[in-house]
Amino acid sequence: MSGSGKRSIIMLADGARSDVFEHLLERGMLKNIARHIVEPGRFTRAASVFPSTTGPAYSPYLMGAFPGQCGMPGIRWLDKKLWDDPFNIRRIRSYVCYEAVFLNGDLTKSPPTLFELFPSSVSIFNEMTRGLAYKNNLTGRASSAYRKLKSHFFERGKSIDRVAADKLLGCLERPAEEIPHFCFAVFMQIDSLSHKLHPFHKKVIDAYVELDGIVGEVADKLKSKGLLEQTLVAIVSDHGLTTTHTHLDLSGLLEERGFRLLQYPNIFRNFFGADCSVMVSGNSMAHIYFKNPDEAAAGEVERMLADRPEIDIVMSADGRGGVSVLSDRGRARIELRGDGIVYETQGGDPFGFENMPGVMTKDEQLSLTFSTPYPDALVQACQIFESSRAGDIAVSAKPGFDLRARFEFPEHMASHGSMVAEHTIVPVAINVPVSGREARTVDIYPTVLEHM
Repeated sequence: MSGSGKRSIIMLADGARSDVFEHLLERGMLKNIARHIVEPGRFTRAASVFPSTTGPAYSPYLMGAFPGQCGMPGIRWLDKKLWDDPFNIRRIRSYVCYEAVFLNGDLTKSPPTLFELFPSSVSIFNEMTRGLAYKNNLTGRASSAYRKLKSHFFERGKSIDRVAADKLLGCLERPAEEIPHFCFAVFMQIDSLSHKLHPFHKKVIDAYVELDGIVGEVADKLKSKGLLEQTLVAIVSDHGLTTTHTHLDLSGLLEERGFRLLQYPNIFRNFFGADCSVMVSGNSMAHIYFKNPDEAAAGEVERMLADRPEIDIVMSADGRGGVSVLSDRGRARIELRGDGIVYETQGGDPFGFENMPGVMTKDEQLSLTFSTPYPDALVQACQIFESSRAGDIAVSAKPGFDLRARFEFPEHMASHGSMVAEHTIVPVAINVPVSGREARTVDIYPTVLEHM
């Protein structure tokens, strides 16, 4: 698909919270986004995905599907089919290090990425690039890794968002006929500073304002080329963050129960003899894998975790096509049947939902849960287990807690990845008219296709 004269630009503000974004809009601190994006279009909120973390949460935008449907149930995972094949490079994965080079090969072959649909595309600070010509990856792997590490550890010099902006503006300075039809640019400063400080720190707010200035530059450049009115521009996010006050050593809990752990970053410890694995994403969710799952033992671990003050939701595939959900509020079973959902609670609702119908459509479920502490939770709990790489158990932490006490430098003062609204509800500012109904980030993909 070559597209028409129309173009689309997705500017992903990694880690931008919807409430902070909306507050700054209302205070007039995001004047360029208000003028060039919201006024001709709309500001809305959308439900992201579980796990609500960089990488998996890009799949809705670039593939129009949930991460469990795309083969990447987290930024770290284990493929149980390859447990006894330790030298197979597809056995385990962590996209936060050099293994990010395998990401595109790990994805399911369908649906197609927007890069595959629009060959005239560019990507900036994004590893999900299947179908993108090498020359159109404007931040090669080495440059991208260097800049991300520098942003993570240091705040000196040009911000990583300024680097991304210069790359994007460079594309728009080309002759009009050479400007890419589709651009996907990631701006990481909000996320990086939020992890090191907290989501409401002044430096984090300054990063939102800096992004607004970049949007103004992009709009001015498009206008000078006569392309502003025919270019879809969306300012979106992949996840929010919450302040972290307590780190739970989830791996340590399981080691205390006698399990031999395979985990990152020290994957060579128990490389051959592990009988359990913990793979953490965003620090507020984790997959737990058992080499030889015993139903009684797994059930005991689930109950132990649900009783912990740090743990919010514990989920597992029930072997009958459904997902079992457990919390200190109750237990439930969820099953997707086509576009429908069957929801059965036992002894209380694990999400604290009130008067939830037993049968509903996916969109009805989104509407019913959107303004609750767990937006779209029933769909998200099921989609993650569509991946064969999902754990035997998936865990979501309570706000304020995360699941990784070791190997975290610098110490993270904010976390994400869980199912709570502060992590999964994200801002969407888009300069074309869209429906006012409750939305998911997965809706951006067909919106781009319709525009193009």
